[in-house]
Amino acid sequence: MNPKVILLLTPLLLSNCYLVRQSITFLSYQRRAVPVEKLVNDTTVNDSIVSFLTLTDSIRTYAREALGLSLNKNFTTFIETDKRAIVTVVTACAADTFRQHTWWYPIVGSMPYKGFYRADDAFAEAEKLNREGLDVAVRPAGAFSTLGFFRDPLYSYMTRYSRYRLASMIIHEQVHATLFLKSRADFNEAMAVFIGDQAALGYIRRSHGESSGQFELAKRRHQDEQTYVDLLLGLYSELDSIYSLNIPTDSILNLKRNAITDFKGRYEAHYDSLFATQRYRGIAGRTINNAMLCELKTYHHDVSIFAKLYRHFHSDMPRMIEFLKSIPANEKQPYRIIESELQSKADGDADESLEGKLKGVPTKESK
Repeated sequence: MNPKVILLLTPLLLSNCYLVRQSITFLSYQRRAVPVEKLVNDTTVNDSIVSFLTLTDSIRTYAREALGLSLNKNFTTFIETDKRAIVTVVTACAADTFRQHTWWYPIVGSMPYKGFYRADDAFAEAEKLNREGLDVAVRPAGAFSTLGFFRDPLYSYMTRYSRYRLASMIIHEQVHATLFLKSRADFNEAMAVFIGDQAALGYIRRSHGESSGQFELAKRRHQDEQTYVDLLLGLYSELDSIYSLNIPTDSILNLKRNAITDFKGRYEAHYDSLFATQRYRGIAGRTINNAMLCELKTYHHDVSIFAKLYRHFHSDMPRMIEFLKSIPANEKQPYRIIESELQSKADGDADESLEGKLKGVPTKESK
C-alpha cells in the first residue's frame, strides 16, 4: 500500500464518516488478500482455484499485451469470502424526471452512485432517499476499481463467473485504471462497457477459437445483454417523453406507472423470441424506476459512439485505446474530442471523394 496515498486521503477520510467506515472495511479486505503467485505454487490449494487464477492471469496478460491497458498489480491477489458480491450500490433519481442524484468523492469528483460494504447500510441509505421522494435502486456489485491506487483483488465468488463475464469484468476495471475522467461517470462507464465486452469476445475468440462452444456462448450472452439494454433504453425514451408533458405531477406519475406495467407485459410475452438465454427472464418481479433506468443509461447510452470510434480505427482495439489514453484526465468535453476525430475521417473521405470526382475534369490550362 502506497504511504503517499494514505497521507493524501487521511484528512479527507477524517472529515467524512461514510468514507471512514468504508475505508476501514476496504483495508481489512486488503489485509486478507493472498498473492496469486503464492496460491498457484501451493500444492494444498484446490485445482479449480488454481485453474481460475491461471485463467485470470491469462486475461490480465491479454489486457496488457494485446490491448495496451495499464500494467499494474490489479487482480494479482485473492480473497476468500462467503459473500456473493463485495459491495451493494445505491442510485437515486427524481420520480417525475430523469434528474439523477449524485454524491461527491475525493479524487473522482461527482458520481451518480454510492457503494457500501454492508448491505444494511445501503438499504438504510436507500430508505432515507425514498423518504425524500426519490426513486431509488439497490443492486449488488461484484467488483469496482480503485483506479490504480490499490491492488484490486479477485474474490472467491468470481470462480462461478463464465469466462466471458470474467474477461469482461477484468478488462472493464483495467480500463478504469488506465483512463478515468473526473466527474464524468457517463463517459468512463460507457467506454469501459464497450471495451470490456468487445475485448472479452476477442479474448474468447483468441483462446478458444471462433467455432468453439465457448465463443458461441459468449456471443449469445453478449447479444442478450444488448437486447435487454436496448429494450430498457426504449422505455427510458418513452418515459422521457411523458416527463416533458405540461400536466400535473400526479398525472405524470400515473402515466409512468402504466408505461412500466405495459412494458413488463410486452417483455414477458415476447421473451422467447427476443432472447437466446434465460439470463434476463423474470423482469415482471423486478422494480423498474427512474433510478434503475438512469444507471443503465449511464453505463450504456453512449456506447454507440465508442462503437463508431472502433470502426473508425478499423476494429483495431489497441489503436483506439491509445487514442483514448491521449484524452486528458481533467477533460470536461471528452465526446467533443471523439467527434472531432470521427469528423477528421469524414472530412478525409469527403476530400478523397471530391478528388475522385475532379479526376479527368480539364483544368483551365489544359483547355
